[in-house]
Amino acid sequence: MLPSHEDDDPLRGRMKTAIRFAVAACATLLLVEGGFRLYWKAMDQVPPHPDPSLADEWEWARDHLGHGEARLTGQAEYDPELGWTVGPKFRGPGGQESRLPQARRAGVPRLVLVGDSFTRELGSLGPRLPGWEIVNLAVQGYGAGQILLRYQRDGAAYGGDVVVFGLYLRDYFRMFRSFRGYAKPTLALDTAGEIVVEGVPVIAPEVLYEAYRSGERRIGRVARPWFVDFARQRAALHDARAGIDPEGWRLMAAVLRRFARDVRADGSCPLLLIFPTRPEDYHGKVYEALDVRAQETAAAQGLPQLALAEALYAGIPPAAQLAAFAAGSGGHLSPLGRRKAARALQDAVLALDVDACRAGPSPSG
Repeated sequence: MLPSHEDDDPLRGRMKTAIRFAVAACATLLLVEGGFRLYWKAMDQVPPHPDPSLADEWEWARDHLGHGEARLTGQAEYDPELGWTVGPKFRGPGGQESRLPQARRAGVPRLVLVGDSFTRELGSLGPRLPGWEIVNLAVQGYGAGQILLRYQRDGAAYGGDVVVFGLYLRDYFRMFRSFRGYAKPTLALDTAGEIVVEGVPVIAPEVLYEAYRSGERRIGRVARPWFVDFARQRAALHDARAGIDPEGWRLMAAVLRRFARDVRADGSCPLLLIFPTRPEDYHGKVYEALDVRAQETAAAQGLPQLALAEALYAGIPPAAQLAAFAAGSGGHLSPLGRRKAARALQDAVLALDVDACRAGPSPSG
């Protein structure tokens, strides 16, 4: 007598169900992956990747392949040690912008600034420091590591009485990127806690362009499905906004310590200038925590500091705080905000005891 369906092994039935479920799941995942790829192709966007440096490199390649050229945009010029750079901006004692030799003029104090575009835009500073020469070496898009390297290579030659490290709070996260706008060096700590530079010389734009044009490198070339990278990208973004990584801040503290040490070794007075983000990204968010941590670290190291959140936010109604920022500028200061920043920096510089600052904190301090 042949067995009936009722006599089937229950285990066999469960196996069939599991196989059907697995086939359906695979089919669903293939449909999801196909949808992801069609979406990014239709939107002319690079695919997601949990490494923001690689995703940014793909953006650069897509844009430059579309234009058929490898040249960096704007005033930026390729620099094998820094990734990119621009020429210095000078302001004489009267506030006028002019060519200024590196050699000091007797009796004329000099202020040297390094930082990113926030620091570079402090063009209204000259008239607020009458009698001072202003050398602005800030470069748009720089992270905290590039700012330190810019001073070490170029800033010391200008012999400033005061040297300002302009830290926009997002520069902290930029420090860990190997590509942001273009390829850049990164910093790390050795076993002794000293800073080492990685990723130099930085690849030249024409070499990187040719690698993508020839197919040696390819946008979206990964071994995993794109939807997996999308999920990992979202998770990485959440982790970055959730808090301050202790190891990451250890590197940031080393950057500030090295800056203060090098500036003082060059006979100058270091000053940390901290730019906050826009109010909606600042209050109660990770950037406010970064601001507090930067102030605490500078104080512990005996590094003079100026946190501009006081000038831009303190005692100002929330609705009026936005007036310090330009609309649609990615968080840059408005003319009002730049005037407030310049005034606060002027007061901080003029209040410094430059000779004592050059010597550094006392052993008990």
